[in-house]
Amino acid sequence: MDIKQESFQFNSLQKNGPMKNRSDWVYHSMFYPLTDTQVLVRVIEKINEVKTHLKPMVLLDLDSTLFEVGHRTLHLLSEWLSLEDVNRFPRVKQAFSSLELKDIGYSLKDVFRNKGLDLADTEVDLAWKLAKSYWGKRFFSNDYLHLDRPYLGAVDFVNKIHQTGAQIVYLTGREHSAMYDGTFASLKKEGFPVEGDQIHFQLKKGSEVADDQHKINAALRLKKDYHIVASFENEPKNLVGLYDVLPETMHIFVETLCSDHSARVCQGIYRIKQF
Repeated sequence: MDIKQESFQFNSLQKNGPMKNRSDWVYHSMFYPLTDTQVLVRVIEKINEVKTHLKPMVLLDLDSTLFEVGHRTLHLLSEWLSLEDVNRFPRVKQAFSSLELKDIGYSLKDVFRNKGLDLADTEVDLAWKLAKSYWGKRFFSNDYLHLDRPYLGAVDFVNKIHQTGAQIVYLTGREHSAMYDGTFASLKKEGFPVEGDQIHFQLKKGSEVADDQHKINAALRLKKDYHIVASFENEPKNLVGLYDVLPETMHIFVETLCSDHSARVCQGIYRIKQF
């Protein structure tokens, strides 16, 4: 198929579409019928089409979009399991003794459920709360970001964007004060472009603004000066929010892990499973 000639009859995103979460949102949404490669090639083509008369830009989420963050959670849970206090929860400790990367979900609740632990059980619920406290204080900090691993092909693709001359924005819900240094170091270590006039970092200034609103606010600012060609996002709620304010942009859902926050079912968006 000639991607340049693609024409699919999708209506614009429906403002009053039904709300779904996770697999239900994916199942009911309508994605362009393109392969991963076709979607990625189209992004590069679109940049090259507009760069002669506009300033192209691409928005890139980090966690579960460019980076697999399960390694971070797996390491933190291993640390937590070594604490003396965890001996109070023998069933949880036994279940987690064989914890592997494949058991790690989006949230700690997912991890507990994946290991067959019922959060309605009082002992399990208390263990989850203590694990969440330990995990939360460290997961959202600079100290463990070096454990993240880029998804296969992500580094090469972002460098291809960089080579076109397009602007790159790392648009993330990570908080600037707690996570910027580790974010920069992690991206640089893995080979992502991080320096120069083409690179921009948009982290949250504080926790009071929700991730989707933070990204919407950033998009509204950026579109005044740039032509935003594409956005990459693993979180349906964030993707739909960006679509609302950037209807002409290619919005690419990266189907890895996402939260259980509901989002409007939509149509006329793109999807990739890997880079």
